[in-house]
Amino acid sequence: GAALLTEAAISKNPITKNEIIATKIIIKEEFEKQTFNTKINSIIAIGGSATSLNNLKNRIFQINTNFISKDKMLFLKIILVNSTIETRIKELKIEKGRADILPAGLLILETLQQKFNQNLEVNYNGLRHGLALSWMENKMKKKDMKIIKNSPNLS
Repeated sequence: GAALLTEAAISKNPITKNEIIATKIIIKEEFEKQTFNTKINSIIAIGGSATSLNNLKNRIFQINTNFISKDKMLFLKIILVNSTIETRIKELKIEKGRADILPAGLLILETLQQKFNQNLEVNYNGLRHGLALSWMENKMKKKDMKIIKNSPNLS
């Protein structure tokens, strides 16, 4: 998401107001294509943008939480969109490969927060971790532990 969005709408360093507007239009158009049949009670974000934003928030505010409130997201947005890539790397200590695309990732996550009026919880484990846990839970419910019992690594 963040890399493709950056390629599509952001080319200036720092980002211009017109680029922010264009980015938000793309995000809103993509969200309009999605159907949400249930009420969204929380937003759990995974991936590089979410974890990088949370790490930045924790450094700036000298805290250690996995939640980004809407007001803290706005604060991060002001800092990121008004800084150059070089400043993001040197002063904000954002990874070199993430510093150019993080503003686009933030705009995606901020739009989610606004759309569902929720704060953001950041999960560092990622999708594969969740899928693995889900698979294991299903196996345990079925009491079909043959795969685990026969695993050569568990002997």
